[in-house]
Amino acid sequence: MHCVAVALIGQGNYVDGAQRLEKLAKDSHSDAMLRAGMLAQAGQAWILAGRYDRSYADQSAALTLVPNAPDLLVDRAESLALAKNYKDALADLDAALKIAPDRADALTYRATAKRFLDDLHGAAADLDRALTVNPKYQEAWLEAGIIRRLQGNNDDARRDWLKAIDLDPDSATAQAARRNLEKMDVRE
Repeated sequence: MHCVAVALIGQGNYVDGAQRLEKLAKDSHSDAMLRAGMLAQAGQAWILAGRYDRSYADQSAALTLVPNAPDLLVDRAESLALAKNYKDALADLDAALKIAPDRADALTYRATAKRFLDDLHGAAADLDRALTVNPKYQEAWLEAGIIRRLQGNNDDARRDWLKAIDLDPDSATAQAARRNLEKMDVRE
């Protein structure tokens, strides 16, 4: 049943796959960690379906089974941020980073949340830490460029976006960096 649900998600049938994973987690006699994993997968499927309320509910249920799991906190923060609830996303990311302080992804997501909450200084500090932890984390370079641009530092923004492109030129992150460069160049 799990394989069928994951296959449905792989085929783009996110709602049916998520619902099957939810049912499987509910009906399963497996340990809490395994059921939480099923709910986490369902949450990701709901994100792909654009149903952030449902992803949040599944991720919260997973956290009930496995409290303070950093991966689950980061996943739930993503759902919150996509629903534009940056304050609660920040709280989940703070909690995740207390447990796992060297997660470049969580630091980068927290920087993004801080940007939307108008804390550019805090965002820049998180990105500096993320890039110290993992200097090849492409999303951190993208976000660093955004922060530097907002701070009026176009030269460093350009450098950061070029680094993001250089790390994986064919990725969606590189495409976003190119769009940012184009917008900046048109305005200059």
